[in-house]
Amino acid sequence: MSTLFCYAIEMTQLCQVDWLNAIRSYRLGGLILGFGFLWSDIVAYTLGGLFGYALERYRI
Repeated sequence: MSTLFCYAIEMTQLCQVDWLNAIRSYRLGGLILGFGFLWSDIVAYTLGGLFGYALERYRI
């Protein structure tokens, strides 16, 4: 679920609508929503999600 949430946040970065950009203009909004889409972020979220799953599943 957390990985899907991160994907959703990353996808909002593809939408450059006025009301989302207004939220991004504030410091907290920019930290939460980000500013630009990067495929490397998707890879990082996927690897982090898999690592977290492994920790929970196998109790490493």
